[in-house]
Amino acid sequence: MIYYLIDNQYHLGAKQKQNSVNKFKNNNQVKGAGISEFNILILINLAELYKKKVEVCFTLEETSNDGGLLLLREVYKHIAIINRLTYCIRDNRHQGYVKNSAKSMLSQSVIQIVAGYEDTNDCKILKDDGILKVCAGQQQSLATQPTMCRLENQPGKMKLYCMAKAFLDHLIASYESTPGIIIIDSDDKDSLTYGQQELALFNIYYGDNCHMTWHKYEGFSGKLITTILKPGYRSKSVNAFVIHKRIIVYLPGHWPQTMIILRGDSHFCSKQLTDWTHELKNIEFLTGLTCKSLPYKCTRVTEESAKSEYGKSGNLVKSPKIMATQSKYEATNHWQSIPENMLLAKGMIA
Repeated sequence: MIYYLIDNQYHLGAKQKQNSVNKFKNNNQVKGAGISEFNILILINLAELYKKKVEVCFTLEETSNDGGLLLLREVYKHIAIINRLTYCIRDNRHQGYVKNSAKSMLSQSVIQIVAGYEDTNDCKILKDDGILKVCAGQQQSLATQPTMCRLENQPGKMKLYCMAKAFLDHLIASYESTPGIIIIDSDDKDSLTYGQQELALFNIYYGDNCHMTWHKYEGFSGKLITTILKPGYRSKSVNAFVIHKRIIVYLPGHWPQTMIILRGDSHFCSKQLTDWTHELKNIEFLTGLTCKSLPYKCTRVTEESAKSEYGKSGNLVKSPKIMATQSKYEATNHWQSIPENMLLAKGMIA
């Protein structure tokens, strides 16, 4: 910004002033409406200095306030996850007419989401953002909304499977040596939606329309294993088993001696999971179990003891009594693999 003294006022240099005015008029002037240079140029009037007016205006026309994304760029370039995902996307466009590569658009999409610009509609405004250009690795304008929509709708089932596998490969490559044990920690999280987004359903637990994101992390290190976007209802145990099975089958091919433990809430536990893992080596699970009559019988003594001690203490609020027990879970005709597993029950009286 250049200031110098003319007619007892601090102004922009004449050339910078005229360029700013012309560009503002071209971009913002409505046909038939007059815009004075004073309204365009002078943004703030400050206190006088030695009887001279001090006026504030902007001459830098293209700026970005997302400088922190440059640090994120260094991170994802180091871990190279974008390269793995790009390899899964087969670009069928005529390369002679391509201005934005698949890698550039994927980087742009990831960076925009991280910065809080989740919608592809934001691409039109951000296509010339300097920081985003650096993060996407190109100098020309970035992809706009129609191009980004075509990219998002291009992958089919096989490509999505390949991308999920890329996350697993990334997890395996992140270990310098074979781990002795890993925990596959599964959890659901709501992702609130608006408008008429496809498969956005009302979830009674969260009390709003949403998608459900299914995250899987390694329990010790917190590293991402994979993540799945689903319709807005809780995962069925059978569907959870299908995903777990694919992961369990794939990991021993690289880590044959590693103990794998599945951990999750009760809706991640199913007959199919327990029966299938029963004969497998180095596979265990620690999940919740929906309360049924048989587990209740196993824990009845513990529950009655907790109630009795709670009644004697007379403490109604401050010190809730917690008691735990371990009991063999007797087999039924429906759960063949349960006898060798322990049932841990926790009761809280408040």
